Amino acid sequence: MQKEHAYQASVRSLVTWSNFAWVYYYMGRLAEAQAYLDKVENICKKPSNPFRYRMECPEIDCEEGWALLKCGGKNYERAKACFEKALEVDPENPEFSAGYAISAYRLDGFKLATKNYRQFSLLPLRQAVSLNPDNGYIKGSPCPEASG
Repeated sequence: MQKEHAYQASVRSLVTWSNFAWVYYYMGRLAEAQAYLDKVENICKKPSNPFRYRMECPEIDCEEGWALLKCGGKNYERAKACFEKALEVDPENPEFSAGYAISAYRLDGFKLATKNYRQFSLLPLRQAVSLNPDNGYIKGSPCPEASG
């Protein structure tokens, strides 16, 4: 991936490098923190980007969405919003679609107990499967309505 998609690999590394910078900062290892900040800055200082340590791109929104999904149910709405934002830029991206479908499915799981709730995740799950036909995780997710 780094040879064929060097820019995308670097952009996806921004999340990891930023996290390492925070960890080293809080550990009091400021030289290592600065080294990771320098890596972030080198990627972010593209001509079209006005920010020194931040970049707006769908890959970062996607990475944030996956991280939020790992952090529990209270973050599922925010995760879904991250994937929505990424899909606005690239609506046919299989990874963005999968993240959106999974976050919608998990939100449906929370909301099914609510009276008069209309299931939302079926269409996104179908879209994700059509874009990710070999993704067993998405295909293996039972539809919430099938369990009832």
